[in-house]
Amino acid sequence: MFFLYIVLVLILVIGLVWFVSPRLSPIPYYPTLEADMPQIITALDLKKGHCLYDLGAGDGKVIFRLARSGVKTVGIEFNPYLVLLMKIKKLFYSQKKQVSVYWQDLFKTDLKPATHIYLFVGPYLIDRIFQYILKNKGPKLQKIVSYRYRPNQHPGGVTELKNNLNHPIFIWSFKTKNAGL
Repeated sequence: MFFLYIVLVLILVIGLVWFVSPRLSPIPYYPTLEADMPQIITALDLKKGHCLYDLGAGDGKVIFRLARSGVKTVGIEFNPYLVLLMKIKKLFYSQKKQVSVYWQDLFKTDLKPATHIYLFVGPYLIDRIFQYILKNKGPKLQKIVSYRYRPNQHPGGVTELKNNLNHPIFIWSFKTKNAGL
């Protein structure tokens, strides 16, 4: 029995280190602040029939909140502990059909179905993921919203929102043939 406790403690410690260590996880876990959610929701401007991809979905706060409005949401996360947390949340969630959760590398994600992409990745990864999005986006992509970090190289037409907490939200809009969905 004592051995089982030691193993459980070790798993928890390793998991905790995985959450916050840039050496072990390419994207340490920092949740989107609840106070910033209204501005993020407004910035995304999602309608029924849209499909939101949250790259680096963390605990799933954004995808679960937005799925309530009938939007299809897809959470992509590299950290297996956070994926497990999201899958457990999904078990008890009333809008299960609106939420998909995947444990995978952000740079191997098929972005073509996405009409909107939400990002909250660290400054050391934002340029790389943004270039990946621009190279692999589908024809339906209408908007990219990045929380807190702006890539150094990006297309023009960026709008910056600053909220009361001074965490900027960056928005890029794209014209599509299927914008009305």
